[in-house]
Amino acid sequence: MVNLPSGPIEACLYSTLTNNAPLQALGVGGVVKVFHRVAPEIEVNPFCVFQSMTPGTDVYTLSQRAYIDAVYKVEAYTRGPSNKVCQQLAEAIDTALTDQALTVTGWGLMYIRREQILDTTEESAGVLWNRIGALYRIFVRPS
Repeated sequence: MVNLPSGPIEACLYSTLTNNAPLQALGVGGVVKVFHRVAPEIEVNPFCVFQSMTPGTDVYTLSQRAYIDAVYKVEAYTRGPSNKVCQQLAEAIDTALTDQALTVTGWGLMYIRREQILDTTEESAGVLWNRIGALYRIFVRPS
């Protein structure tokens, strides 16, 4: 079973990535599937997975919450010896997220920025998998 987005930040990321035309255009048949936490084992490539790395740190001023500071990992996955498409997907993800005016229901987005690039190739059962993405810091404040 695939984990569905569970909170407002997750819903924002899922919606942003699944509805981003330049990102989706890079997929087979114009579709790049997006998953929260884990993709099904039989998933075709390419696809994208995002997950929380730090669920969010509440930052207070005096007696009220000023904002939440969270970090999310967002990665593109492709199968095969070349990582060219994976790199294109990662660039499209970065354009879709970095410094964009995204809607986080019930919250005001202060900003979302890439903090660290991730680039890995792994072999599993004789198949090469490319993973390219980044860690993104997200600041939201109560609306």
